[in-house]
Amino acid sequence: MKPRLETFRASTIKIERTEFIWSGRIARGMHTLIAGPTGRGKSQISYDVIARVTRGLPWPDGGKAPQGNVVLLNAEDHPEKTMVPRLLAAGADLEYVHIVKATIAEGGRLRFNLGADIDALKAKCCEVQAVLVSFDPISSYLGGQIDTHRDAAIRDALDPVNEMAAETNTGVLSIAHLTKGGTGQAITRVSGSGALVNSPRAAFLVAPHPEHPDDTEQSLLLLLKTNMTGPKPQGLHYKLETASCGRYEDGSEAFAPHVVWGNGTDITADTAMAASIERGRPAPERDKAVKFLTDMLEKRGAVAVPEIKEAAEAECISPKTLRDAKDKLGIVAYQPKGAGASPGFYWRLPDDHRPDAVGDFLEDPPDAAPEAPGNPWD
Repeated sequence: MKPRLETFRASTIKIERTEFIWSGRIARGMHTLIAGPTGRGKSQISYDVIARVTRGLPWPDGGKAPQGNVVLLNAEDHPEKTMVPRLLAAGADLEYVHIVKATIAEGGRLRFNLGADIDALKAKCCEVQAVLVSFDPISSYLGGQIDTHRDAAIRDALDPVNEMAAETNTGVLSIAHLTKGGTGQAITRVSGSGALVNSPRAAFLVAPHPEHPDDTEQSLLLLLKTNMTGPKPQGLHYKLETASCGRYEDGSEAFAPHVVWGNGTDITADTAMAASIERGRPAPERDKAVKFLTDMLEKRGAVAVPEIKEAAEAECISPKTLRDAKDKLGIVAYQPKGAGASPGFYWRLPDDHRPDAVGDFLEDPPDAAPEAPGNPWD
């Protein structure tokens, strides 16, 4: 039998309103991801979300959570020592939280695996009429055979999760880690394949405040991407505080961290991530590159990129550090044009408009040719 396409007419579809659990952030039938560095409270945010759903509590930026059951999969926290204390500190009604311990199969009790056990998860969601499913972290449930750096492999693992969410009208919240190094847009810093952040309908970044990076009481939840309808949600300040979560068997009081939300913010994920990268780079290395570029360009005006690269290498300045110094100084990169212009890309300081040998004059950025995709410093 030859393969054939299954199609339907668009005219047969009735449009539906997105049913939000948390307006602009988490929706029924859709998948939302939260990524962030270790120690910034991304798991505590998931516990806060779970708590609000179990009690139908208001959200920090307005609106109210629909009350209902939550299915919780957490591969890193101990139920008795971490999960339940944090749920209690967040104010959850534990009767509405269904913690997945294992999958019961012919081979005995097995660790939950998205590839093999999605039907069992779907059945559980239907059984308890779950409002939300939470994975922390999602990478722990992809299966040991999955190459987390291959887009196709990640999409094959996550597509059934997204389909289950749509079929059961359950929201999915997953937690992910960040890579330990790198530069560029914040969305590229989520650990693993790009599909891990592209497959969900919305993704958010947990990050330190760029102006107060060492203050654990000033953290941010910021939008990375969204394909949901409606206005984009504003970023939110939050901090972690300790709260009582009951008493141990000996009668002593137990405490656990929980999220306390603050005001909204217009800081972007890219801004917060750039500040975090800059802070993580050794100051002497960064300062050396800034001084190197400043000295060269103040003395000579525009300089060809290959020459800058060669000179930086001779000074033991890495390409990554040199590029960061370029961004810090706001250096203009351009191709001269016009009669007598020299070929190739050049850098100059942003306030330098001296006549130069690379062309009739140094053109302002709007008139200069943009950097081509092939530029090694793009």
